[in-house]
Amino acid sequence: MAFDIRPLTEQDIPAMLDTTALVFGVNPVPETRETWRTLVPFDRFVCAWDGETLIGTGVSLDSSLSVPGGAVLPMAAVSAVSVRPTHRRRGALNQIMGSLVDQAVARGESLSALWASEALIYGRYGYGVATWHYHAGIDSDALRWPESGDLDDVSLSEVGDAEDDYKAICARVAHRRAGLHLRSEAWWRARILDDPEYRRGGGTALRVLRTHRRGRLTGLATFRHPNTFSLDGAEPVRIVEMYADDDQARETMWRFMTSIDLYPKVEWHLMPVDDPLPHLVGNHRVIDRKVEDGLWVRILDVEAALAARTYERDIDVVLDVRDSFRSALGGVFRLTVRDGVGSCVRSDDSADVSLGIVELSSLYLGGASAVQLAAAGRVVGEPATVLALHQGFHTATAPACQEVF
Repeated sequence: MAFDIRPLTEQDIPAMLDTTALVFGVNPVPETRETWRTLVPFDRFVCAWDGETLIGTGVSLDSSLSVPGGAVLPMAAVSAVSVRPTHRRRGALNQIMGSLVDQAVARGESLSALWASEALIYGRYGYGVATWHYHAGIDSDALRWPESGDLDDVSLSEVGDAEDDYKAICARVAHRRAGLHLRSEAWWRARILDDPEYRRGGGTALRVLRTHRRGRLTGLATFRHPNTFSLDGAEPVRIVEMYADDDQARETMWRFMTSIDLYPKVEWHLMPVDDPLPHLVGNHRVIDRKVEDGLWVRILDVEAALAARTYERDIDVVLDVRDSFRSALGGVFRLTVRDGVGSCVRSDDSADVSLGIVELSSLYLGGASAVQLAAAGRVVGEPATVLALHQGFHTATAPACQEVF
C-alpha cells in the first residue's frame, strides 16, 4: 500500500509527537515541540499519512561524523522513525526509509547513521553495526586502585560554564577516534547545554568534571547524581560522556568518578570497548560489562567515503559492493591505498572481494573484522585478500559514539 509521504509542517508537530510517543511507549513531551521546530528544518522530516491520520515518521538530522584519520563527513542522522501499530507490515517503513536515503543522497551526504531499536530491521536498508560499547556498572568500593602516579588537577562546574571547553575537547578527540557525532550549534543547545528536566531521567542537572595539566584542559566528563539521597549508596552516579586527551587525563577522571562520597555505584551506558579501566584497577570483575551495538552506519557514496578515511596498510583491491535497497549506490570499485591515503573509483575490473553495503558500512569506521565477516560468509574473497582488507580498515582505537539520537 502506498501512503502519502510529505514533509512536516508546524501544524503537524503535535501529531508527530503523539505518533512517536505511542510507538516508543512513552508519554508525549510537549516541551520538545520548540526543540523540533528549531533543530530540524521541516523538509528533513518524512511523514507518512493514511488519509488525515499521520501513521509514520522519520527525520534525517543535519549532522557529521568523525572517520579514521580525523576527517569529518556530512552525515544524515536518522531518528524518530516510527510506524503506528495499526499500520504495521503495510510498507510504510519502506517508504519512509527510502525517502530518507534518497533525500540524503540528493543533498550529497556521504553517510547516514542511526541507533537501531530492533536488530532485525535496519540491515534491509543497508545499515551495518559500526560501533560497539559496554553498558557498564561499577562497584567502586571493590575496585582496588593501585598507588597513583602523576595525575591531573580537577575542577567541577555546571555545564553552561564549560561550553567552550566541551566543544574544544570533543573536536580534539574526533581527530583520534572515529564514530564521534559532531554537534551543530543548535544540537549543542538542544541536547547538552539547555539540559531540560525531562531529559534528566530523574537525575540531577548535568555536572562537569574537567582535568587540567599546567593550566591546560586535558579531559572532560559529564555526569548526573541520582537526585535521590540514600545512606546505602544503592543509586548510581551516571556518566553521560567522557573525553580525554591522553591516558593520564582518563585515569584522573576515572579515579574521581569512582571515589565520589556517598555514591560507590557508577554506571556508564556508552563506555567504549577499549576503555582502559579494567586494566587500571586490581579487580576487574566488579566492572559489570554488557556488550551492546551502538551506531549503525550506511555508506551513501562509496567513492567519497572510502577516499575520506585513512588506512593502516597499503591496499589495491577491487570490491564488488551489493546494495539490495538502492542498487545504483552499489557497484564495483577499486580501492587503492598508499601510505595510508586512499582513492576509490568505479571500475570495470574483476572483483577481488564481494560484500554487501551492510558489511562495508560495518567495516568503515574500523571496529569490525573483515576476517570475522568472511568466516560468516558475509565477505567473500581469497583469505590473503580478506586479511589485507581487515588490516587496512581496522583501527587501533575503537570507534565509539557517545550520543544516542
